Amino acid sequence: MSIQKRFEKFHSYNPLVYYFFKLFTFEVIAKGYQRFSADAIMHRVRWKTKIETLNEKFKINNDYVALYARMFMDDFPQFVGLFETRRRKTT
Repeated sequence: MSIQKRFEKFHSYNPLVYYFFKLFTFEVIAKGYQRFSADAIMHRVRWKTKIETLNEKFKINNDYVALYARMFMDDFPQFVGLFETRRRKTT
């Protein structure tokens, strides 16, 4: 299964991850940052949720961080460029 498909499945079971990702990203924006680390945001999400998901074996995969960053910038195009992204090698 592709990273994208695994991400979509994870996201559908764990919508709070993106909720907190957005919440913490907007805090960063409110502080005036124009560039920030999506990885740092995800570490804060992990701290906040204590990695509590619907499936105990399902953790927030590092491969998903860039996908959450891209989703945020797709949902809020006025913040494109907040997170550095690279060209995707695989899907």
